[in-house]
Amino acid sequence: MTQSDFTSYLHSIPLFSDVTDETCAVLAGEIQHTHAKAGQIIVREGDELEHFFILRRGKVACCFVNPDGKKYIIETIGAGIPFAVAAALVGSRYDGIIEVTEDAELLVVPAAPIKKMLQNDAAFAAKLALRSMEDNLHLSDLIKGFTVGAQARLGRYLFRQALQASARLEEGVKFELSMPKTDLAAFLGITPETLSRTFSYLQNKRIITVKGSSIIVHSIRDLVNVSEGL
Repeated sequence: MTQSDFTSYLHSIPLFSDVTDETCAVLAGEIQHTHAKAGQIIVREGDELEHFFILRRGKVACCFVNPDGKKYIIETIGAGIPFAVAAALVGSRYDGIIEVTEDAELLVVPAAPIKKMLQNDAAFAAKLALRSMEDNLHLSDLIKGFTVGAQARLGRYLFRQALQASARLEEGVKFELSMPKTDLAAFLGITPETLSRTFSYLQNKRIITVKGSSIIVHSIRDLVNVSEGL
């Protein structure tokens, strides 16, 4: 990539659109231009990064990994979008992993020269701060949405089953699951592992008790809150 190409490309990215050609020239000597193959993991969960990335070509996926090792793609990142900005500049650990899904050409942007720019360019500092905050909050919302989504789906199913149940005990409403748990996971659109963890979550919150295929709902109100994503 020539100096002219580099400057032109940076200016095409909203984050750097107002940066001067002189600053681009400085960045050209600091930013690493690299390639990554499909399947390569470039950021691991918990990494403390000293750089962020801009994808020039190809695709990468932001993934959430459950404790059992199951990996779920929660966002696909395309060309021209800076990512892992907050982890690099704010110093937070990265929540999730970033994996290359299509052979990629990457710009690796070190945090150090960007931090120097923040001291000298108020407009750039404001734009980058906003981008960093959006980057961090967006990822958190995606992961939270994935987790809450499984709880809400199971909560709605259990609530419907509780309404139809005839066994009213002192400790709550008791009923039998209408299908095996493996089938229930498929019905809810989640993995059996996620279903198991979600049952455990509801038990730990004392909303339900699970004994094999038997369910006792102790708090209908709390179950309704879960079903609504609260």
